[in-house]
Amino acid sequence: MAKQNEISLPNPIYAITPEGWHRISIVRENLGPQEELIRKVASASPVHIDRIGSSPNFVSPISMVVQNSEIVLYAYIPYIKIRTFFKVVKSESALVPTWIKKDDAIDMELSWPPLQRMGLLFVAIVSPESSAGFRSQHCYLAATSMKSKGFFRIPIPNIHEDARVCMGNAVSSGPSIIDTFSNAAENFQKSQWNMDLMHIHGEQTVAKYFSFNIKTQRPKVDEKSDWEKDFPKVSNAIFNRIILPS
Repeated sequence: MAKQNEISLPNPIYAITPEGWHRISIVRENLGPQEELIRKVASASPVHIDRIGSSPNFVSPISMVVQNSEIVLYAYIPYIKIRTFFKVVKSESALVPTWIKKDDAIDMELSWPPLQRMGLLFVAIVSPESSAGFRSQHCYLAATSMKSKGFFRIPIPNIHEDARVCMGNAVSSGPSIIDTFSNAAENFQKSQWNMDLMHIHGEQTVAKYFSFNIKTQRPKVDEKSDWEKDFPKVSNAIFNRIILPS
């Protein structure tokens, strides 16, 4: 029986080519603890590694870029969980977010899926702990488009101008970079949205994209809308390092 965490690969591997049969032997070398290896990789600038792992919290493989001792992980999420207060507007058959508790607002959790041509890219900076494991305190969320290059800021409160997510003092941790990144995404989806940073986005734009149909509880905005015109472009040191699949 294989031991826990042991890599199980056939050895040797037999392959056939036009030149005939080949026997390929695999030699495994222990490069040391994950934390130590990450520190060594971080000394090189920059290093991109695609498909380093996966997690049920994402709908794409996890990728990583290391530069200036910063480890940046990114992957696409299937939706944004909007947990906040909504008011019922019967004349529009809509649930409109108030973001704070007032009058007859209802505390609800609704899922906001990406619009047409859109991907929801979740990004986190992960760093080794001084003792063991990893931690993440800074997360970002941006939209990507199949029509236009670059990254777009999603017009929703709690998102800074540089697309950084305002999560208070929340810190995610884990024994590996994959676990830490996955935990960061999970904590993001569990967070409560409020009025913070509303002035950056504008209430009308926010209401346009984040009002929901009462019956279906789906966003009322037309999924075919030209959202790229309403979502500002984001450019900062973090997103400039990310290389998306062409």
